[in-house]
Amino acid sequence: MSLNTQRAGCEVARNRHYSAALAQRQRLLTVAARIGVVVMAGFGTMQLFLGGFWYVGLVNFAVAAFYLAVPLLYRCGELIAPFTFIAVTYLSMTFLCWHFGTGTGVQFYFLVTASAAVMVLGVERIGLAIVAAAIGVGVIIALEFTVPHDTGNQPAWSLTAGFVINVIAAGEIG
Repeated sequence: MSLNTQRAGCEVARNRHYSAALAQRQRLLTVAARIGVVVMAGFGTMQLFLGGFWYVGLVNFAVAAFYLAVPLLYRCGELIAPFTFIAVTYLSMTFLCWHFGTGTGVQFYFLVTASAAVMVLGVERIGLAIVAAAIGVGVIIALEFTVPHDTGNQPAWSLTAGFVINVIAAGEIG
């Protein structure tokens, strides 16, 4: 077998491996997005029907609708979907934590998203995944020092229920 034939065989194998890895990352992001739809729609429903902050419920539904569309973003390039997912997750979680307080447990989703960044970006882009995770960790620390435990924007029972639900959901996702 000639050297050129061996190189071509290695290139085919490498491309096949990369395609399989990309497909797996796309499936992982799709699953994460679907879980995000359920969580955000659940909290959106709670906000709309339990009264209080209807606009927060609308934000949750908007984020849930976005999560439904995340898998379609792969058509724009393989990095657009995961980075957009991570950015919208960080922004929406920051909004919710800022609005209700760190006592809601929303900040646990930053850790889940940071660890998921490695899975959806792949080890081929470990540097980008580390940067995404570091941003999430930085936001958690900033929120802890700038946002009170309870902002008073919701009843105490809702804060406690939200904390329990968020810890369970973040634990199941992670």
